[in-house]
Amino acid sequence: MPPNDANAADLPSQRGETWNDTEAINRHRAMTPSQRVALAIEVSRAALLFAEAARRAREQERSDSADG
Repeated sequence: MPPNDANAADLPSQRGETWNDTEAINRHRAMTPSQRVALAIEVSRAALLFAEAARRAREQERSDSADG
């Protein structure tokens, strides 16, 4: 997964886009099926990383306290 080095101005919400923004919908429609799948995979990975962040932090704390 490529690193996320986009600044806040690159985010759709910062550009004033909403879930039903016609330009965003048109960009999505212009995507090929493989591009849509790749985007869905990227979003899913990001969601899993976010969901697992608290557990990973707890595991790291336990590991650090066990070390020393």
